Amino acid sequence: RKSSLDSSLASLSHYFLGDIQKLQPGGSGYEIPYGTTGVLPYLLGLAGGVEVEDRSESELLEAAFQRIGAHEEDLMKPIMGFLLSEEARKAGVRIVGPESADQQVRAPTISFVIVGEDGKTKRIQSKDVVAKFDSQGGIGIRYGHHYAHRLLSRPDFGMDPSDGVIRISLLHYNTVEEVRKIVDILKPLLVSPN
Repeated sequence: RKSSLDSSLASLSHYFLGDIQKLQPGGSGYEIPYGTTGVLPYLLGLAGGVEVEDRSESELLEAAFQRIGAHEEDLMKPIMGFLLSEEARKAGVRIVGPESADQQVRAPTISFVIVGEDGKTKRIQSKDVVAKFDSQGGIGIRYGHHYAHRLLSRPDFGMDPSDGVIRISLLHYNTVEEVRKIVDILKPLLVSPN
């Protein structure tokens, strides 16, 4: 019976994850759905100095998201400023996605690679940059395909999905000081000769 189930059921997982358990019955733990009950109060609290009595929840949420967007844009400016600098460009830094810190253009998840003189071959592997960065301690960045395996596998993209891109993920709870620290750590790693 088990062998017939194994051969007749397709995996519910991503095709690139290989041979993993096909079915995982059950639901999420109770703590996950219950935890969502705190999301609305948290977001409403981010509305800031807006008088709660004078505003609807919808207006407070709009104010909160405007504040989040403005802050995330401020977070992107230092890192995008460095990654788009002439110094970084000469070192082979190439941003994957829009080259903008405008909140209307991109989210504060920034991916990039370091290419060689030909503009395609990687000068430094993404995993090596992340390993050197992580050895500095305190802040983490990651590398890989980040579930964009098909995109990175395209011949015109020219990337090995297993090494993928370097990704810096920022959110409204990060600080500009943390982003400056990221830049301070990245500069010598990316622009120094290897």
